[in-house]
Amino acid sequence: MQSSRRFNPTADGRAGQPPRPRRMPFMSILAGRGGPGLLLTGCIIVAATVALLLRFSPAAADPVPASETPTYGHVSISPGSVSLDTAEYAQFTATLYDSNGQVVTGVDATWSALPEAGSISSTGRFYATGKPGLYHGAVQATMAGLSATADVQIVHVRVFFPCVLRGYASKRLPNDPLYPQQWAYAHINAPQAWYTTVGDGGPIVAVLDTGVDLTHPDLAANLVPGATFVSANDNCPAVPSSPSDDNGHGTHVAGIVAAVGDNGVGVAGMNWHARLMPVKVLDCTGSGGAEAVQAGLHWAVDHGAKVVNLSLGAFSASSPSPFLAEGINYAVSKGAVVVAAAGNLSPGIASGTPSWPAAYPGVIGVGATDSSDKVTSFSNYGYFVDVVAPGYSILSTYPRSLNAVGYAY
Repeated sequence: MQSSRRFNPTADGRAGQPPRPRRMPFMSILAGRGGPGLLLTGCIIVAATVALLLRFSPAAADPVPASETPTYGHVSISPGSVSLDTAEYAQFTATLYDSNGQVVTGVDATWSALPEAGSISSTGRFYATGKPGLYHGAVQATMAGLSATADVQIVHVRVFFPCVLRGYASKRLPNDPLYPQQWAYAHINAPQAWYTTVGDGGPIVAVLDTGVDLTHPDLAANLVPGATFVSANDNCPAVPSSPSDDNGHGTHVAGIVAAVGDNGVGVAGMNWHARLMPVKVLDCTGSGGAEAVQAGLHWAVDHGAKVVNLSLGAFSASSPSPFLAEGINYAVSKGAVVVAAAGNLSPGIASGTPSWPAAYPGVIGVGATDSSDKVTSFSNYGYFVDVVAPGYSILSTYPRSLNAVGYAY
């Protein structure tokens, strides 16, 4: 008979002891009508190129020189000319022309034309912001030269900057009193995302963990029915029949995912209104068997979970349990987004040793970063890590039975 492999949570918390800084491996945004969208990144600065495809009337023009001017710039486009002017902010805008050389006007016409121009903004401002010293310039071309190719009426203006469409968007901040202590949100541009959506109660997010404080004032409104797959043992002789939390880890994770935001209480979660499904697969010590995790995966997906969070894991060179592998395969086959922690044992184990379930195909493995956007010293790393995100000293909800305040790092 296959022995039961024990799994441990990726944060340290013990009943009866003061809450310690939590090592939570992920932050997630789960938002969007009709299905979940996932943002699991920390502040990832990506060098990118924006190509503005602008239609011109077929008039000859002087060659457009590539500019090396290391300043903020404003690219002004008109038929047959391109100019670079110093400006306080780098706003790359353009007048749009249709195939007949007529200026595109009106909101409806502009929205239809902007995708062709490669510049679109959900706020209605049709530009991208950049940083000084990164204006690259336009390709050298003339309309006369382009006209040698049959009816070509497109000129590319290429601009380089590190964060495309970042920094100009409006923000929305919650009124939760402990929000100022939640440093991670600013690092992943959560306030900008909240300006667009804070979640609408659509996706069900299953948290397979130690359970959740089912009456916590910052969680109760978002909870849906859950289940428990933990049995009594020598270390935990009194196991609750409901998926309530007798350890603290699960409640902490649940608050990161979906503590009610902007309710004037405590903290804010990444998605203020996601439906949280507590599935208890770890006991009061924070450990559990592979069979419990397998059963929890089946139950969660069969009861509507679209996203499954597994802040737990075991390390071995190969899959530690056929039960766990089957459970993961089942959830993935049903279309669930499965997210798992990379683990908190580095450099305690070799960096190449996989963490399971993070290493299974179809699972998003997440490592941890600190407030300097650096990978933490405890976060495991290797081929099984897909992305890193804030995961150290994260303030979130905590069982009031273990901490009267109801919040902890």
